[in-house]
Parts: sequence; structure tokens; C-alpha cells
Amino acid sequence: ICGIQKISGGIGGIRSHMRREHESHTNPDIDYGKSSLNYSIQCDAEHLEKRINQRISELNLKRKPRKDAVRLLDFIVTASPDNMKRFSFEQRQDFFQKSLDFLKKEYGSQNLMYCEVHLDEETPHAHIGFVPVTKDGRLCADNLMKRGRLHELQDKFYAEVSSCFGLERGEVGTKRKHVETARFKADTAKNQEEKAREYVSDILSKVDISEVNHAEIERIRGTMQYKQKLFGLLGEDRTKVEIYTKEFQALLNVAHEGVKSAVVVSEALYSAEKEKKRAEIAEQNVKRLEREKLDLKQSNELRMRNYGQELAEQYEKRIQDAENKYSSIRK
Repeated sequence: ICGIQKISGGIGGIRSHMRREHESHTNPDIDYGKSSLNYSIQCDAEHLEKRINQRISELNLKRKPRKDAVRLLDFIVTASPDNMKRFSFEQRQDFFQKSLDFLKKEYGSQNLMYCEVHLDEETPHAHIGFVPVTKDGRLCADNLMKRGRLHELQDKFYAEVSSCFGLERGEVGTKRKHVETARFKADTAKNQEEKAREYVSDILSKVDISEVNHAEIERIRGTMQYKQKLFGLLGEDRTKVEIYTKEFQALLNVAHEGVKSAVVVSEALYSAEKEKKRAEIAEQNVKRLEREKLDLKQSNELRMRNYGQELAEQYEKRIQDAENKYSSIRK
């Protein structure tokens, strides 16, 4: 057990960290590309605050817990980076499972709130959370975390868990305080940074430096969060770029907005095209009607001429018949 953290507030942040609900701005050690490899054993941190409050209400305490009372103990279980790399996947699973079983026996399975295994950081580890309930049913983290009891806990953990995997017992009897979560994270990040710097130095010694943007290198070479971008810059494939999850999400948002805009434009173009075709058809109809009108006019004029000529001929014939009849009567 490399760390025990007492937690009195900010349970939502703990839940978010355990489940990787949001990107952390304080822990550069997390590789969110590997977060899908994380898993839980027995129960996860979902609805954490509600479940903690429910467990505390079951204790039937005489007085309501103080606002600053410790409501959760977060145990971090791991081994040295070399040992964790030495473990096979099955051994690592067995190590975390046995660690959980040991802690449940010590602190009560009814008080277990989560067991989250994180494989997306430099050193695989498990977070195991318990509501600090004493044997006599009190909410009292101080009683469980007394120095003598912690030494006893480490001895028992080594005897029942660590020794089964060939791990050594940590230093006993020193005045050094137990390493807290933040220190553990800092040490891990520092180790990763040193490896990153060594890798960068090795790469820089093998490439043509004249091709590299020195200002950009100086800006990012000492920053853990940008090492992947630098590796991509110095690698053989210079067409690939790696960015933060939040930056990628921002690009996705822009892309989504672009798609929405493209759809709107597409719909507008489609609508305009439809209106254009409708206008062309209407124009064709107008021209057709104008032609039909002209044809009708010409047809009517021809008909009228023919009709007028026919009437004129009829009238002329009648006149001729009348004149012939009148001449006959005069004779």
C-alpha cells in the first residue's frame, strides 16, 4: 500500500478522477488514449457521494457528522514500476484482487465504495475507497489511521499479499511520513519526465537539427504534456500530429459546426437549385403559352380572313342573285 488519502469533501472530484469523466489539469501522468483499459473490481465510483451518504445514514449516529469529517479513505495499491512491468496481465489482476480482498477484511466489505484499477498512468495501480467506519460503528478515520495501526496494516499486507508476488517489505521503523497521493503522482511524473528527456536527447543526437524549429523544441521539451507532440515532430513520419484530448474535442466541435454549416449551405443550395428549375419550367411554360397565343392569334386571323372572305363571297352572290332577279322582273 503506497498511499492512503483522507477525504472529507470534493467527492464529486474524486468520482470524476476515478472514472475519468473529465480531463485532469493537475495530473500530467494520465494517458487518456489508454483510459479504456481501466476497469473496476466488484464496484465502481458511480453515484459515489450518494452511496457514501447512504452508508453513513445506516450507522444511526447520535450526532450528525461535522462538515469537515473524513467521509472516505482512498487506498492506493501498487508496486514499484519495475515490479509492475514484471507482472503478467493475469498476475497484475490477481495482485489487485488479493489487495481488495485484504482491505475488505480489514475495513468491512459493507464499507467498500469502489475499486478502480488505472492502467492509463505510468505505473498501474488501484484506488480502493472505504467509508471509515470503526468496529463499534462510529465514523472515525483518526481511529483507523493511528500510526501504530498503519505499521501493523503494512506488515499484514506484506505477509498476506505482497510476499505472494515476490515483493519486498518497505522500510520499517523510519520517521519518514507515508507517501501521500500527490507525492506518488509527482514521483511518477518525474520518472516519466526523465525518461522523456532521455528519449528526446537520444532522438536529437540522431537527426538533422537544422530541420527542427529550435524555439518550439525549447518550449515543449521540458513539459510532460507536450512530449508526444515533440516525438511526432522528430519521428520519421512528419505528417502525423498529436494533440490534447480537449484540443481534439475543440476540433471536433468545429468540425461538427462545419458539418452543420455545410448541411445548411447544402440545403440552401438544394432549395436554390429547386427554385431555379421551377423558374426554368415556369419560363418554358410562359414561352409555350406565348407561342400558343401567337398561334391562336394567327389562326384566328386566318380564320377571320377566311370567314370574312366567305361572307363577302356570300354577300356578293346574294347581290348578284338579287340583281338577276330584279332584271328579270323589269323585263
